[in-house]
Amino acid sequence: NGSNSGTINIPTTVDGIFEGNETINGQIANLTGAPAGVTIGTANATGIIDDADDSGITVDLSANTAVEGNDIIFTATMSTVNNTGADIVVDIND
Repeated sequence: NGSNSGTINIPTTVDGIFEGNETINGQIANLTGAPAGVTIGTANATGIIDDADDSGITVDLSANTAVEGNDIIFTATMSTVNNTGADIVVDIND
């Protein structure tokens, strides 16, 4: 009563898992108890949760040896699983 705005707090948790930034969508769907003629203006908003966790991902490169004329194979190994949904690209310059 007597206010023209309010807040809704949605807690987030530092979970120690690097997953990149996340979004949360909010929507006003229904008005109850409002006087006749009250309409919903901006009904949708998107919030961004900045990931506070360090990825902790390291990429190590190793190679085998080869007899001249054969391929040397380089292997890139990540220290943990990539949960971001984004590609991690490793460029190897020769």
